Amino acid sequence: MRCMRRTNVYLSEREQAALQARARVAGSTRSDVLRAILDEELGLAETDPEIDRELLAAASRIAKRARTAARTDPDLRST
Repeated sequence: MRCMRRTNVYLSEREQAALQARARVAGSTRSDVLRAILDEELGLAETDPEIDRELLAAASRIAKRARTAARTDPDLRST
């Protein structure tokens, strides 16, 4: 578990309602949702190495297909 420090943030009613709705849908707390949003925005989100490998492999396959398509489809060739 990571070390936590309390921070107070003022939210508008609209922000509060959206945060509460997202937490309810996620089956989580508002604090957890806020931390996840902050981590993602600040580039602090933890990643799963296996998922990263799978995503990299999928991106590689897509790039290979795109190169093949560009060679055979005149509409996809760069000028």
